Amino acid sequence: MEPKEGDLVSFVPPINTRQLTGVDKGGRYMKRLLAKNPTVEYKGDKVVVNGITLKRDLARWESKFKFAVDGYKGRMDGYFVLGDVINSIDSRYFGTVKEVDKCIGII
Repeated sequence: MEPKEGDLVSFVPPINTRQLTGVDKGGRYMKRLLAKNPTVEYKGDKVVVNGITLKRDLARWESKFKFAVDGYKGRMDGYFVLGDVINSIDSRYFGTVKEVDKCIGII
């Protein structure tokens, strides 16, 4: 099943978040799909995805790991995912996810 915006999807997190969150090799994240192949701009504590402005908590996460994505503007291939909690580590910090394992659908 091809995921759609709003669906809950499962995927392997990027390597740079494993140390931070304690996710073991082979572990999965579940996040909400915001957009596929979006136009994105990363600028400091804000990320603009297809015209939607999102905040990111630089003060909380900057000291724990180097952001994989910062200062980028343009189209990104893959799935832009967001956690359902405000301080979630998601595409605001690590960029798009290239593959999702499962699509749970809208919950």
